[in-house]
Amino acid sequence: MEKLRTIGGNGVFLNFTETERGLFIRSVTDKTSEKAAEETFLPFVVCTAERSSGTFGAFSSVLKSNVGAFVQTDIREENGALKLTYESETFSCRVETEFTFVPSAAAFYMKNILTAREDIVLTDFFSVLPLEGFGSGYLGEYSLMYRRNRWQAEGQWYEKGLRELGFTDMCRHMPMNKFSVTNTGSQTTSEYYPCFIVKNKKSRREWYFENEAQGNWFMELTEHRQWDGEQGTLLLAGGSIQERNLFSLRKVRAGERIETPISLVAFAQNASLTESVCKAKRYKNIYAIQEPAVIYNDYMNCLWAKPKLDEERSLIDACARLGVKYYVIDDGWFCFEKDTGNRLGDWNTDGDIWGDAGLQGVFDLIRRKGMLPGVWMECETVGENSQIYKKRPDLTITVGGKSYGSRPRHFLDFRKEETARYLREKIAKLYDMGVRYIKTDYNDSYLYADAVSENENAGLWENYRCVLDFYRQLGQAFPDLILESCASGGMREDEGFLKYFRLQSASDQEEYYNYPSIICGSLRNTLPEKLGIWCMPYPIRYSCRALPIEKVPRPQFEEMIFNLVSGMNGVLYLSSRIDMLDMPGTAVIKEGISLYKKIFPVISQSYPVFPLGITRAEDKQHAVLWRGGGADLLCLWATGKREFIMDGAEEFEQIFPAEKDSDISPGKIVLKGDVCARIFGKKGESL
Repeated sequence: MEKLRTIGGNGVFLNFTETERGLFIRSVTDKTSEKAAEETFLPFVVCTAERSSGTFGAFSSVLKSNVGAFVQTDIREENGALKLTYESETFSCRVETEFTFVPSAAAFYMKNILTAREDIVLTDFFSVLPLEGFGSGYLGEYSLMYRRNRWQAEGQWYEKGLRELGFTDMCRHMPMNKFSVTNTGSQTTSEYYPCFIVKNKKSRREWYFENEAQGNWFMELTEHRQWDGEQGTLLLAGGSIQERNLFSLRKVRAGERIETPISLVAFAQNASLTESVCKAKRYKNIYAIQEPAVIYNDYMNCLWAKPKLDEERSLIDACARLGVKYYVIDDGWFCFEKDTGNRLGDWNTDGDIWGDAGLQGVFDLIRRKGMLPGVWMECETVGENSQIYKKRPDLTITVGGKSYGSRPRHFLDFRKEETARYLREKIAKLYDMGVRYIKTDYNDSYLYADAVSENENAGLWENYRCVLDFYRQLGQAFPDLILESCASGGMREDEGFLKYFRLQSASDQEEYYNYPSIICGSLRNTLPEKLGIWCMPYPIRYSCRALPIEKVPRPQFEEMIFNLVSGMNGVLYLSSRIDMLDMPGTAVIKEGISLYKKIFPVISQSYPVFPLGITRAEDKQHAVLWRGGGADLLCLWATGKREFIMDGAEEFEQIFPAEKDSDISPGKIVLKGDVCARIFGKKGESL
């Protein structure tokens, strides 16, 4: 006899049907949901070569055949986790599903682990979650949010109703409704971010579903409905092995284990979804910037990877006066005057561009000024003119027996221990020289790699897994070494990669007025204490990089303030020719840094709310309201329209810049100009 069973807490629950064959999931929602699905499902999909899902548009039949092919054999509840074990004779495997509930947050993590009993070839293995049941007319109730990422245009969110996404009720048999996004290659967020947010406009319920990437990945919103029936279920699916979207095959040997990417699921009804997401990520987070440290990097709108000793000395002095903690020399620190070829991978510490004192002398100067030195590296590639590539091409990834790359870069093969050992030695030498910060960049992407086993399409996954292990071990070996993740900005921002880094570069965006939508969009997924945001108060734009400094256009005062407001919404990542600032410019930078050191402890415990809703690059206004960290902070950016209409505006007062110049009245704040940014604090609260 079937009966219902509910497991969970803190505002999010898993509703199961309990049968003689075990527990099967019905919905993920609040405990009192009146919309329980009539159907039951497994929290995963498994298909093999002889029982493939094929290329049919929907996988309703696969979902039901999976339910019939598995029996739940074990259940354990311990330390806030639910562990279910399912066995299948049909697919000759066992799947263990783990749900780990986050204390004090309406969120949980889940993953599925498959163990083969005999050799099998997987075509599909991914996670599935049913949201809730729906009746006829459901299409108008739901919308989906998804995030596009492009170079210098990261964090662009779109919200569309199901009809806009192509869902229809025209087919009364097996439904074909679905919306999918995929990202292929080793730059895991270069097109999309692996996250969907589903909203029920009528009930005000929201579901957040995010996967840690493993190279190629897909996300899908689909439905299951009984043939010619009115009742059905919306489902979220995602993973790295799926035949229909990723053309994947994975051979799994008898006794071998394989896991789906870890998924974060959060739920909210009439509450802030981002609060649960932030709590969940902080609960699991290992590495983050723990203090309001100001980081300086000499690349963006500054030296543009052409470091020179005299300019560095001037910038080092300026940074010391401003209270910078980490001074990072970007690309070019390893160069020789007469060598213009691509030498990535050698990581020379004896380059002759630093004069008689050498690179060690520059590091020593940085330390004498009270800062810690850092360098840029692109650990996972080598240049065609590097000595390591010429001497050891066997350390690179091969495809068809040929070294794989796009000029001038080739990709290192981290499945070979010698590769990791070589890099650890290079980094250990830099560490011994005083380096305590590495900007780890990644400016290309690979799609294939010869497999070291007989697996089809597995080379990318195998190497990616070894790359993650390399960075994990690096963090353990050098616990005080700050590792920044940068892949042309936010092209590899997923949680699976970022969990081994203290910092993520939000973007390579060069123009300050384009940054606010990137900041707002990125904060929906990435914790502020891990999001590095460029602050460029005296920019040398790329088109002006060859001009004498005296001919570079001087920045406007509002441009400096705008940059500081942006930087204070994460980790302040300073750049540009700050050594050229005049006295008023230096004063406002000092004022901003002083406030940042007070704000950072607040936002690193806060969650973001977006009073203007979804905003993108084309919008003329952007806003973030920080709550939950002991003080409320409101950041506003005008990029074409200065008048902000929002409830409760009169409760705030301007705190940056200190000279108040905004007009605040009930329900409205008017900034000084149409391209302008300000920070406001709640009246009566102190930082």
